[in-house]
Amino acid sequence: MATPKLQGLAKAMAMLEHNMEDGAGKLLAKIESLGSRGEAALAKGHTKIDGIGSRVAEVESFVTALEGANGGDPLEGTATPAPNRWP
Repeated sequence: MATPKLQGLAKAMAMLEHNMEDGAGKLLAKIESLGSRGEAALAKGHTKIDGIGSRVAEVESFVTALEGANGGDPLEGTATPAPNRWP
C-alpha cells in the first residue's frame, strides 16, 4: 500500500506528464503555423528577387547595346595616346 506522500508524488508526476504533453502540443501547433508562414515568406522573397533580376537583365542588355554601338573594343595601338609632335 502506498503512503500518502508516494500517492501525492505519483499524482504530481502524472500531472507533470499531462502538462508537458499539453504544452508540447501547443508548441508543435505553433511550429507548424510558422512553417507555413515561412514558406509564404520565402516565396515572396523569390518573387521580389526575380523582379530585381529582370531589372539587372535590362541593365545588362543596355550595356551590351552601348558596347555594340561604340564599335567594340579599341583597335590595336589606338588605346595609347599619340606622341606629342609639337615642339
